[in-house]
Amino acid sequence: MKPRLFRKAADWRAWLEKNHATASEIWIAYYKKGSGKRSVTYREALDEALCYGWIDSTIRRVDGERYMQRYTPRKPGSIWSARNKSHIARLAKAGRMAPPGAAKVEAARRDGSWDRLRAIDPNPETPPDLLAELEMHAGDEALWAKLAPSHKKMYAWWILDAKRPETRSRRIRETVEKLRAGRRPGM
Repeated sequence: MKPRLFRKAADWRAWLEKNHATASEIWIAYYKKGSGKRSVTYREALDEALCYGWIDSTIRRVDGERYMQRYTPRKPGSIWSARNKSHIARLAKAGRMAPPGAAKVEAARRDGSWDRLRAIDPNPETPPDLLAELEMHAGDEALWAKLAPSHKKMYAWWILDAKRPETRSRRIRETVEKLRAGRRPGM
């Protein structure tokens, strides 16, 4: 997973125009602000990704002056955050949405995933099967108790959003592994 560095947003947009329908992912490198070096910014990269129906996800450190982030095509039925919907409204108003991105938005509106986040409880309870898993191993409950409420919500939403029982079980296992490793949700 070697990251690709784009100096300007236009270069990233050109890559998306050419590869949005065939590539399964790309890792984009960003220079940290203090490095004094120019690269596409996170905001610029996200805007262009949304225009083509792609979405940001995992972030990793590359070295002392760079980090990288994974971008992938948005999957059908995935949840649309209020933040990304706001960006899309701004991009559409500016006439920047490309046909592939507009098609993803329309598909989400038709299948209900555009509004699904509103239907999710803003303060979900910890899933009972996660609590049971935490109780099985000494120290796991204490790790959960120390988590920030926002991180607990993110884990709960992620688990509750699983469509299949095996996906839910896997997400519970991954949540416990991340807790033990001291990693935040999404990292």
